[in-house]
Amino acid sequence: VFRHSLWLEQRRGQLGGVALKIPSEEASQLGVKQGPGVVVYDVQAGSGADRAGLRKGDVITALNGTATNDPNTFRNMVAGIAPNTEVTLNVKRDGSERQVRATLGEFTPQAERPTDEDQ
Repeated sequence: VFRHSLWLEQRRGQLGGVALKIPSEEASQLGVKQGPGVVVYDVQAGSGADRAGLRKGDVITALNGTATNDPNTFRNMVAGIAPNTEVTLNVKRDGSERQVRATLGEFTPQAERPTDEDQ
């Protein structure tokens, strides 16, 4: 009997930032005390979040029209979208809400990321 294994590699999207729960100590330090949404705590230079103009302290309330209040759920929603896909984020900044478009990068597990020695 011949058995063939098929390895499917799933490519996952990445926005390129760190989102935190509201309320949290870090969110409060950024002046964000109430939701709904998740607060942007960090943006990686050159990432989709950076190119879309997201900033530390922005509050993301929805991804492609789906409301978000939990950073883990938000991360999983992003990861479920293919890299190089354009997404729409509802973002609150300075009291007003706007829609921002961002193109997702590709998630690379930490173990596979290049180190300074590899570059």
